[in-house]
Amino acid sequence: YTSSSGAICTRSPAPLRLPPRPPLRPPLRMAAAFTGGSGHGLDSFEARHPLLTEEPEDDGQRQRLTDELKNRGNGAFKAKSMREALVLYSRAIELTPDNAALRGNSSMTQLQLGAFPEALADAEKAVELDASWAKGYYRKAQALDKLERWDEAGFAMEEAIRRTESEKGKKPLQKLVLEYQKKAAEKPKVKVEDEVAPDRFKKAGEGGDFGGG
Repeated sequence: YTSSSGAICTRSPAPLRLPPRPPLRPPLRMAAAFTGGSGHGLDSFEARHPLLTEEPEDDGQRQRLTDELKNRGNGAFKAKSMREALVLYSRAIELTPDNAALRGNSSMTQLQLGAFPEALADAEKAVELDASWAKGYYRKAQALDKLERWDEAGFAMEEAIRRTESEKGKKPLQKLVLEYQKKAAEKPKVKVEDEVAPDRFKKAGEGGDFGGG
């Protein structure tokens, strides 16, 4: 353009501004925490599975997308690609948060990743969504076992047994209950003093940390 003094001026092109990436939704944010390292970032999984960023237009499409994500998550789990499986399950949970089986699958994957509190949270949500689902209690027991809460693990596994119809299916679960009970019995007990030592606290007025000043 020409300035008021008659000089010819050139304007440098404006820098290209890319739109900011939308913030991660809670389940995917959680999954992304486990996707660090070269080749395992969330962007890498989205490039491999474009459906991770798809938004359904109706309930039918939502169900089809959820089913596909679950199937791909199952495939990733079988291939021992746990981070990929977690991302896929997490997106499916975003789309269908009231699906107990998805919570169970996520719990199973979290266990493999060593995220035991998260695995327990998923399992507890699964049994909250479907209190009749034996596998939900099984997943809960597994997580409690890893957290060394063996008494609770035994109770959870007993709940799984009550909801298992097949006698054949109950037998391995009953063995796990005995295993948890054994671990609980062998766990060192915290000693609690029956009596407080006479000189442990000083009477008010005698000085010290709790005395008058």
